[in-house]
Amino acid sequence: RHGWAGGADAPAAARRLFFCTPQTFENDLRLGVADGRRVVCVVMDEAHHAASAGYAYAKVAELLRCAGASCRILALSATAGADLGAVQRVVRTLRICSLEARAEGDADLLAHTHCR
Repeated sequence: RHGWAGGADAPAAARRLFFCTPQTFENDLRLGVADGRRVVCVVMDEAHHAASAGYAYAKVAELLRCAGASCRILALSATAGADLGAVQRVVRTLRICSLEARAEGDADLLAHTHCR
């Protein structure tokens, strides 16, 4: 296993950082292997997948809420959604309270992009 339960030499209580797929995290929360109340921060890459109710990010967010977690979710995506409705589904599903968006023409990105 990946370490929530740890091994004889490293119990989960001593561990502070886990890297896993959203599906693994979902399963571990559902099975009680991971204690959602102890989660402080979750980083979700490709968070636009949360617009899909069946995707693990949506389920992880719901399981954390049900566990009474008081954690922050940092949701990242280069393609937030095909339309405003898809973006709103991600915001609603993950209960995002602060949103920052950038477009390729934004001044703070121009120094880091190449001409097409």
